[in-house]
Amino acid sequence: MNETSTNHSDEVLEEETSDSLSFHHRSSRVILFSSLSAGLEIGFSLLALVVIYTTLSSTELSQEMLYFLVAFGYPIGFILVVIGNSDLFTEHTTRAAYPVLTGEVGVLRLLKTWGLILTGNLIGGYIFAFLLTALAGHIAAIQPESIVAIAHHELETQGWPMFLSALLAGWLMGLVSWLVASSCETISQIVVTFMITLLIGIAGLHHSIVGSIEIFSGMLLSDNIDIMDYLRFEVVAILGNVVGGVVFVALIKFAQKSQQYPA
Repeated sequence: MNETSTNHSDEVLEEETSDSLSFHHRSSRVILFSSLSAGLEIGFSLLALVVIYTTLSSTELSQEMLYFLVAFGYPIGFILVVIGNSDLFTEHTTRAAYPVLTGEVGVLRLLKTWGLILTGNLIGGYIFAFLLTALAGHIAAIQPESIVAIAHHELETQGWPMFLSALLAGWLMGLVSWLVASSCETISQIVVTFMITLLIGIAGLHHSIVGSIEIFSGMLLSDNIDIMDYLRFEVVAILGNVVGGVVFVALIKFAQKSQQYPA
């Protein structure tokens, strides 16, 4: 049983490394547009959150229960991205690191790849934010107050607690990439993605791309959220997501194989 599990783990690592190596050699234009697609698609997580929040905000639910139920909309965008094979930064923080650990890709190439994916994700998210806020108030289920409330909720945690929260989110997203690669069937990939990203949503962990769309949308609608609020969040969230995905998934998975097959 242990040998089978070990072999399967090695196969997943080799597959992830091979796929990521191919990804590093794709053209910048292809990476950027795939990442732009992911940034647009992940925005539907915010749309789902806003619709659920608007629907439930008039009830007598406590704030804790309200945000717990709202979080069930969080996985929607992630499922669209994962099943649609678009490129999301918090997946590739882990995957793109494997060829660096094997020595097949340099650190500068890794940083370039991360930069392209992050840029595409953020631009796609900004476009979605403009579309969502333009629609807010014109459809009953999409109210400006709900968007602003969600943005303020995202900003409640600051400093090192936000960094640790983002670290856990990056760790979990790295595991999404690993477990999706381990799953052969689409339904299994959907279930894995739903369960892990739901945990991120329920726990209120900080995701640099979804959070970017949430806070940018809130900034467009509220004078109480400014560009410095956005930048402080984004820098801390990105750093936390990167550390979580690289250190707690990529390095540990790679070291696990190194221990099994010492040089």
